[in-house]
Amino acid sequence: MVNNAGAYFSDYIQTEEGLEMTFALNHLNYFRMTLLLMDIIKSDQHGRVINVASSAHFGAKLDIDDIQMTKGYKGWTAYCNSKLMNILFTYEIHKRYKHTGVTFNALHPGFVDTCFGDNNSGLGKNILSIGKKLIAINVVKGASTNVYLATSNEVDNVSGKYFDRSRPVRSSKVSHLESHQEKLWSYSETILDTI
Repeated sequence: MVNNAGAYFSDYIQTEEGLEMTFALNHLNYFRMTLLLMDIIKSDQHGRVINVASSAHFGAKLDIDDIQMTKGYKGWTAYCNSKLMNILFTYEIHKRYKHTGVTFNALHPGFVDTCFGDNNSGLGKNILSIGKKLIAINVVKGASTNVYLATSNEVDNVSGKYFDRSRPVRSSKVSHLESHQEKLWSYSETILDTI
């Protein structure tokens, strides 16, 4: 299973359920879909869950007690926080399900030329547009680490890691805080229980 969502909203938007949109799309969807499909994933001898994150997580400013940024919203920070949440979730689910034989890994796909950020306006959209023209990689290259983690025998038993360019690399210090991993899990469960 590959979880891949990377929405960025410059303005604060809520879902119909009253959730901050970036949190809902980029993190809560991963959490919900993975848990809903866990029995199917566990039934496969080589079950794998791959969470597409981003090196943008290094820029996260996550307030673990204000996950949905109710005290002040900044679009890029919300995106960075959501990508950190992808990694926190990966590490926590790895701990909780490591006895099942399923592997859980996160990855940075690279700066890929997609429609990411096209729905925004202003400076953020202009910066992304220029960046895509100058340094973005094509979608085939962007998918290479996904494909590697989904199919390679080299990672059959590798779990709880963060990958870049098909290699395990160190994620941010914050991503390794077990207290953050556990709080995010608990918060996500609570949210899903209320909607």
